[in-house]
Amino acid sequence: MADREGNESPECSKRRIQEEHNIDVVFCNDNIMEQILSNIYRFQERLPMEMVSRRFRQISKKAGWIVPNEYYSTLKLTMPEGSSRCLASFGSCHKYQQVLTVELARQMAIDDPAKFIQPPELTFILQKFLTVKKNIRNVVFGGKAKDYYSGFEGSYQSILLTKDLFEYLENFPNLASLKLADLGVDENAISYVSSPSCQFKHRIESLSIICMRQDFWLRHLITPSLRNLTIRRLNMEKAELFLGQIIDLNLHLDSVNFEIASCENFHDAKDIMTKFSNRCKKMDLTFSSMDYKPGTNLLLLARSIDSWTNIRSLILTSRSDSIRDAVDISVIFEKLAHLRHLEKLTITENIKTSLLHFLRKGIQDLPNLKYLNFSDRSKFKETGILQEFLANLPKSLEEVKFDGLMWESEAVEAFCKRLSENLKRITITRPRHTSATRLFIKLVTSFPNLDTLNFRSAVPWQLIAHVLDHKKLNDVTMSTSNRCSTRVEVVLQDNFQSFTKRSYDDSDELEFSGRKESKLTLAHLPIGRNPHEKRQKMQW
Repeated sequence: MADREGNESPECSKRRIQEEHNIDVVFCNDNIMEQILSNIYRFQERLPMEMVSRRFRQISKKAGWIVPNEYYSTLKLTMPEGSSRCLASFGSCHKYQQVLTVELARQMAIDDPAKFIQPPELTFILQKFLTVKKNIRNVVFGGKAKDYYSGFEGSYQSILLTKDLFEYLENFPNLASLKLADLGVDENAISYVSSPSCQFKHRIESLSIICMRQDFWLRHLITPSLRNLTIRRLNMEKAELFLGQIIDLNLHLDSVNFEIASCENFHDAKDIMTKFSNRCKKMDLTFSSMDYKPGTNLLLLARSIDSWTNIRSLILTSRSDSIRDAVDISVIFEKLAHLRHLEKLTITENIKTSLLHFLRKGIQDLPNLKYLNFSDRSKFKETGILQEFLANLPKSLEEVKFDGLMWESEAVEAFCKRLSENLKRITITRPRHTSATRLFIKLVTSFPNLDTLNFRSAVPWQLIAHVLDHKKLNDVTMSTSNRCSTRVEVVLQDNFQSFTKRSYDDSDELEFSGRKESKLTLAHLPIGRNPHEKRQKMQW
């Protein structure tokens, strides 16, 4: 208490000083705890801390995230299966939040577009990510997300792009890549992107547009800073919107990536593709759903690939069920010989055996082809044509992926002899008409520079001995026909930096990578009295 003159009594003064000290201590402790919580950047690990008390929860809300450097680059807002809540991801931080979707906006029936804004919960999370805003270079809005807990993929809703999301992008001074996938957009967002106040678009170097519902406004994202353009699952004629903007700005891009899903007018589409080819250094093309249908001219358009000689990557999803399809595909295969800059080639779906002859002629002399992915969903019967195809593959190949091929002994010998020098990565899935054990041994022992082997067919785990003998083999995925013992796991963990085992009924799936020096030798593997003798008996 104070006396009549306003002087504080010694007891009150002492009490006040003690209270101020206690407040300072609490404030200091809160700051320390906030710094500690900032290092817990996984939501699942922070949750137990928030459940301790209401005070801890408030501190956690104020705490930012100190994320390891390797997670600094990409921010994602994607939609999991069957949910109206988006998955906000930044590095290893994953948080489900309510988001404004196209379906939800329809139910709201709001007349004023200015009222379309993202929920406060999502805005709060996005503001937290601004603690490392200078490091974020890639942003992904929309698209399908793997469920963070179940990993299941399925149908998903579409996020509605609103003005506040675009304004949020202005916070990233080093933004270089933007991906927009299957999104709706409101009028205010379109007005903002087309206005001079939108500045983030002038920093974008890579732009990806995937199956957008409204595309007339996307041309405003084409600016002089753009170097790489990706357009997927769009009608070919709609690409003319982007082409006009590129020509108006007199841009010459580094790369253009197209996934062509439909083509109504062959001549117009060919003209558009030719102009794009003249405006970029490299092209990556995907022709999807190439079955012949009325009003669809994808196969006819694909026959013109020799007009675009700067194609770097080509994916053909084709069927040869009808005679017309087979004729078109044979012409396409032969014209591959004109693509001297082709580096990657992927061919899937059903291909008649006789068409391999044309494919061999088209690719055998390509000097820069480094990647070949071939899936056989049909049933080959003429193994001689397949053997001739494998025996004439380009020697420049560094990676191959084969699914469902018939690996007869002659075909295996021809393949190994042809590519023994440069091949570094092999993926074999569902080999037919062969001994998986013999094929595995042959692949491991025939390629001295092999770095990666993905073998999706059951083999005995004893074949790991051959993997350990190959000193350059650094990354292996294999399925075993019998269960591995603990001693095998110890040897693999000692020889490789990363080891993962998934157990099933009577088999295991093993993944191990990162070769390192090991003190454990082959003698530690329980393969019998003499593992070298065992391997010699299992040779081809």
